[in-house]
Amino acid sequence: MNQRLADFLKRRTTRRVALDAATLLAAVVIGVIAFSAAAHGELGVGPARLAISVAPATSPLTVVELPPFGSVEAVTHRGPVRLDVRVEAIDVADSQRLVASGALSTSETLAAASVADLPLTGFTALLWRVIGGGALAAALAGLLVGLALRRGRAVVALAVALAVAVPTAAVGIAYATWDASAFREPTLRGGLVYAPQLIDVFSTRVARIQRLRDQAVKVASDLAAYYANDRVLASGGALPGTFRVLHITDLHLDPVGAEFARSVARSYEASVVIETGDLPILGVPVETSVYASLVDTPVPLVYVPGNHDSPASLGALRKLGATVLTSGTVEVRGLRIFGVADPVSLGFGIEPDAVAVADAARLAFAQLKEALGSGEATPDVVAVHSPIMDAPFIGVVPLVLSGHTHVASFSIVRGTVLLNSGTLGGMPFDLKTTGHTVLPYSASVLYFTAQKPRRLIAVDRIDVYPDRSTTVSRQVIDESLLP
Repeated sequence: MNQRLADFLKRRTTRRVALDAATLLAAVVIGVIAFSAAAHGELGVGPARLAISVAPATSPLTVVELPPFGSVEAVTHRGPVRLDVRVEAIDVADSQRLVASGALSTSETLAAASVADLPLTGFTALLWRVIGGGALAAALAGLLVGLALRRGRAVVALAVALAVAVPTAAVGIAYATWDASAFREPTLRGGLVYAPQLIDVFSTRVARIQRLRDQAVKVASDLAAYYANDRVLASGGALPGTFRVLHITDLHLDPVGAEFARSVARSYEASVVIETGDLPILGVPVETSVYASLVDTPVPLVYVPGNHDSPASLGALRKLGATVLTSGTVEVRGLRIFGVADPVSLGFGIEPDAVAVADAARLAFAQLKEALGSGEATPDVVAVHSPIMDAPFIGVVPLVLSGHTHVASFSIVRGTVLLNSGTLGGMPFDLKTTGHTVLPYSASVLYFTAQKPRRLIAVDRIDVYPDRSTTVSRQVIDESLLP
């Protein structure tokens, strides 16, 4: 009898201890969740309004979101806490006042010293919301868990204490080990991946823009004069009596490249300009304000979107009179052009997706093949952004134009001319691929027959290295078509 009673009491004690332990664990887990749900608020930093949230996490991280450009991440502390900061709004008028007053230098906008000098609003309220609100929510969670599981007062009190202490301690460790200098080597996401390269490119180029523009105009006029001389090439000189098309790509808001394109189009008397994407850098609406100065509106422009484009950028191009070709065929001055947009351009993002690009090409080719089967004429040109899209059209169409890689190339595969005109942006986005080398401004002049249907005769490929050299190479595709 005494042994059975002892065994019963032992089992009851073990069960009670297990329930108490489960209660405490549940209180901590639910307390952390409650703390995270409550620990958020807003903070004004100068002209910016920030949404801030704090939550325990498996790894320490601070994430600053800058929509729609992307985010910046850095390991700024040691505690198991994630800090999320999102820029909700910026008062442009207030920013201008700060710059005008000298309180904020435009060249130091992102510097820690400048940010530290900006006035804070709502800091006390944010502190109470994060620490006080988070702790209160955790305490209530611990209390409810203890009461729901019907544990004793001591267990309930310990559950409340642990529910508050664990997330609060994590935040305390993060605060004590905070090191803002971690943002000197951040991880960039989204469009901000390109930010360091853009800063470097623009800082070194802005002072040279007028000189480079003058060089671009001179190069274009000199080339036109050179090819206007009948003695230049026995195969036709400037090929008078031809229908000329200018192919450009990947301008990336570069004013020098735009000036070069306009000069070449005028000098060669191009009848059509085909641009295979990436006029913008990030595709955000603010960039469209400069489109009018970059697009040569007197010459018909057919634009096939690239991965840096977006609905906003394409809408702005349509307003300027450009023909934006996302899918299908358009005929411009007797030239039949079949275009396929990079699928990323249909949304708000710029990261290329090779699988989606290949799928889009296959789908477009299937539509073209069906159209050809029903008697529709073969297009004179297929225009795409990424060369990944070339494959389905090889052997079926006479010419495929592309860009994206920023490296010019020319080849003929199974009777199809594959032409990538490089870039008029003149900036190496992919530094690993380019090895920090300076990229030339490059474009191509395509010569077609004056008679319809248009047939490709020759291609002039032009490369201009700023302040260095200019090269022109001509490939005659079909000498029997020379006028």
